[in-house]
Amino acid sequence: MNLVDAQGCLPEGVTFTTQEQIDHFQTDYPGCTEIEGNVLIHGQDVSNLDGLSVLTAIGGELFIYTTGLPLNISGLMNLTTIGGNLIVQNNSLTKLSGLDHLVSVGGNVLIGSTTIESNLALTSIAGLNNLVSVGGDLQISLNVVLVNLNGLNRLTSIGGVLNISRNWSLSGIEGLQRLSQICEAMTIEWNPVLASLNGLDSLSSVGGNVWLKDNVNLAGIGSLQHLSSIEGNLLIRNTAITSLNGLQGLQHIPGYLFIESNPDLATLNGLNHLQSVGADVWINNNNSLMFTEGLETLNIIDGTLMVVYNPLLGSLSGFSGMNSINGDLYVGYNTSLTSLSGLDNVNPASVMNLSIIGNSSLTVCNISSICTILAAPSGNITIFNNGSGCDSPAELAESCGFSLPCPPAGAIMFLSQTDLDSFQMTYPQCSHIQGSVTISGADITNLSRLNQLTTISGNLVIGDVMFGGNPLLSDLDGLQNIAAIGGSLRVESNDLLQDFSGLHNLASIKSSLYVGDNASLISFAGLEHLTSIPGDLNVFINPALETLEGLENVTEVAWSLSLAQNGNLSDLTALHNLSVTGKNLLIASCGALTSLNGLDNLGRVGEDLEISACAAMTSLNGLDSLTEVGGQVRIQDNFALKNLDGLNNLGVIQDELLLTRNYQMDSITALGNLRILGGLGLSENPELKSLTGLEKVIATGTINISGCNGLAGLEGLDNLTTINDDLILTNNDGLERITELGKVELVSGLIRLNGNKLLTSLSGLNNIQPATLTELYLYENPSLSECEVQSICDYLGMVDKYYQIYGNAEACSSREKVMQACTIGIPDIPASGTLRFSPNPSRGIVFVEISEVPGSYTLTLSDVSGRQVLSKTVNGTSTTIDPGYLPAGLYFLTVTGNTNVRTGKLIKL
Repeated sequence: MNLVDAQGCLPEGVTFTTQEQIDHFQTDYPGCTEIEGNVLIHGQDVSNLDGLSVLTAIGGELFIYTTGLPLNISGLMNLTTIGGNLIVQNNSLTKLSGLDHLVSVGGNVLIGSTTIESNLALTSIAGLNNLVSVGGDLQISLNVVLVNLNGLNRLTSIGGVLNISRNWSLSGIEGLQRLSQICEAMTIEWNPVLASLNGLDSLSSVGGNVWLKDNVNLAGIGSLQHLSSIEGNLLIRNTAITSLNGLQGLQHIPGYLFIESNPDLATLNGLNHLQSVGADVWINNNNSLMFTEGLETLNIIDGTLMVVYNPLLGSLSGFSGMNSINGDLYVGYNTSLTSLSGLDNVNPASVMNLSIIGNSSLTVCNISSICTILAAPSGNITIFNNGSGCDSPAELAESCGFSLPCPPAGAIMFLSQTDLDSFQMTYPQCSHIQGSVTISGADITNLSRLNQLTTISGNLVIGDVMFGGNPLLSDLDGLQNIAAIGGSLRVESNDLLQDFSGLHNLASIKSSLYVGDNASLISFAGLEHLTSIPGDLNVFINPALETLEGLENVTEVAWSLSLAQNGNLSDLTALHNLSVTGKNLLIASCGALTSLNGLDNLGRVGEDLEISACAAMTSLNGLDSLTEVGGQVRIQDNFALKNLDGLNNLGVIQDELLLTRNYQMDSITALGNLRILGGLGLSENPELKSLTGLEKVIATGTINISGCNGLAGLEGLDNLTTINDDLILTNNDGLERITELGKVELVSGLIRLNGNKLLTSLSGLNNIQPATLTELYLYENPSLSECEVQSICDYLGMVDKYYQIYGNAEACSSREKVMQACTIGIPDIPASGTLRFSPNPSRGIVFVEISEVPGSYTLTLSDVSGRQVLSKTVNGTSTTIDPGYLPAGLYFLTVTGNTNVRTGKLIKL
């Protein structure tokens, strides 16, 4: 290329991988001072860039990547502009001297990596001292030994994000002292020795989020004193920070304000001029925070105010200027807080949901705003586990000077027998609970004082692991008048409960039924009026449960039915009216179940069906009406299951059929009506003798069969024509043949055959279209000697196709051996003419002999796709061709005369 008079070159870019390329740049591209495209520098012998000293500009990206030798970049001394990105990821580079005249970068500047430690020797970025602007992001991350940012002293603006993260030795950022504007976000995180933000003293605006987090030695942020504008969220989370001084310039935060997990932070001073926050304010988990002073000017929050898990917080007086929240108010688990004073001026109408929970010293809640919210709530009210006077909605109402006819909507907590016994006295006329009810306490023995209740709008939870369950509760008497639950019914961790007889009038629930970890539960007697479960039916870890008696009238489970770890459950007949589950059916670890009798009317499972770890199950009888499964069928770890009897009417499995570790299963003939199958996975079913039962399946997804040592062939797949993904046959010790796949024409993924000790031939794969295969693996099949079926020969003859072939019998031990075998079996050439060529296979020149073809003739060479790659006209009986320049593969050599055509296969190695 001759560019004597040109200033620009290489619009397509250039990659320098050797020192010689760099040294010869000026010779190869004379007069070129600007590379218009991208420049990538990497290579084991690259040590300097002196040959690039004429460059003044790079129009695209400059990427200085790994080199084997210590790299000196002083050859870039005349470079002033980079139009794209500047990326430095070089483990031998110690400094950036050589970029001293670089003024602007139009794209991003990335010093380091976003994913792995890099620039292992880079201690300084001095050399960028003339850089004034970065059009995109400035990211300095995962630099192991970089100590400071000296060298960025003239940088005034960043067009994108500033990200300084995971620099293990970075102790200061003073080099940024002229930076005044960041157009997008600023993130400074995970810099373990960074002690201050000195260097950001001129920063006035950030156009996005500000995240200062997980810098474990960062004690102060005073250098942000001139920051007056951010356009996103503010997150502060640093274990050593003691003060928020430096944020005095902020009056408005458009996004959220999160001050969380700062264990040494004692006050919020520094936010003294903040007036409004456009989203949530979370003040969480600050172990030393004692006061909220510093927020007195904050008057509007357009989101949730959450003050939780601040164990030393004694006052909320810093919120005295707060007028409007426009979201939820949540004060929780502040164990030193005694009063809600400070929230007096909050407009009650601006609060949606109110939660006051777990503030064990809190006794003063009856401030005017809170009382008004309680009297006329806009949303849910949840109050419990606080000090006297604030321990429940009723206590708070009393201290506010009024009474409540019923608990307000929200979570009503009965955590002791005293709570239950006082309900009628507190709410003598209350029959309807607007919110959710939880009954869970170590001393609860009876529910008799709840006998006036007829409906609950939310969930009913009887026993909650978080609160220790109900170890002494033996019955549900007292709930006999409840007819409807507007949410879920959850019954857990009730050690003495045997049935549901106290709920015998319950006719409807609007969501799920969860029953778990009830040590004495033996049946569902009492729930006979339930006809449908609009959510899940989940029954788990009930060791004494023998029957589902009580659920006889349930016809539909809208979501999932799950029966798991109920060791004595032996009878499902109570479910005989169930016709559909909208999502999943899971039956697992039910050791006493021998069949699925009781599910006889179940016609459809909307998503997955799983039967697993049911040690006594010998058949799937009971699923006889099932015709369709909308997802997977997983049948696994059922050690006594011999067949799939019960699935005789199943016609559709939209996803995979997975049969795994069913050690006695010897037949799947019950699947004879299956027509639609999304995939087939068989693993460790050693007694399975055939796949008879799958004859109606003509197309499927992945087939993956492994560890099925009883399979000698693939009977049952005889009519299969299409595999829309992978074909994988591994470690099937008895597999001798795969001829049953003879009708398969399409495999849209890979083929992997390995570890099949007795497999001798690939016959059965003959008709597969090689162009649709993505990868081929044939290995460790010690008896496999016949691989030269048409599809495999054609695949191996195609360019750029991936394969692994080894560890098979000699004729299939390598690609070369297979290709050699592919040349055998060419149709006999009639006696009237002969075509011979050698060597074959060949790496270079091939000698061709043609006899009894009079006159001149045309010799052509074509690849397996039919594309002609070589042609010549020959006179005489012999010639040579040189396919050495062609990719390895299978080719067809054709001789065409006036009346004769001769064809042969040539393998190019």
